[in-house]
Amino acid sequence: MVVEAPSYGVAVEVARSTGAEVSLWKRRYEDGWAHDLAELERLLRPDTKLVYINSPHNPTGTPMAPATYERLLDIVREHALVLFSDEVYRGLEHDPGERLPAACDLREERPGALVARVDEHL
Repeated sequence: MVVEAPSYGVAVEVARSTGAEVSLWKRRYEDGWAHDLAELERLLRPDTKLVYINSPHNPTGTPMAPATYERLLDIVREHALVLFSDEVYRGLEHDPGERLPAACDLREERPGALVARVDEHL
């Protein structure tokens, strides 16, 4: 499992509590909190089953860029992964124009990309 980091601490601990081997996909302040997709692909192992993301991101508040999101969905499909998209802060973006589509709504557009979504409605 690959978990976007930094993240809400429970995200990593719950993953580890299942016995899963967890790799942290680290975002860094000095890089403007950018998502390094090449790093994500390096973290994927043959037994990786899931990628966890959080957007808008907690604790930074930054949204994922649309082009990055599109490429992430391609990576998930190419590697037959589950994308666990924590969208609990969706709708609280400072600029509503930065709001990404809900991951679960993209399943038909991205056949083969399995998506799970957590938001305030669950």
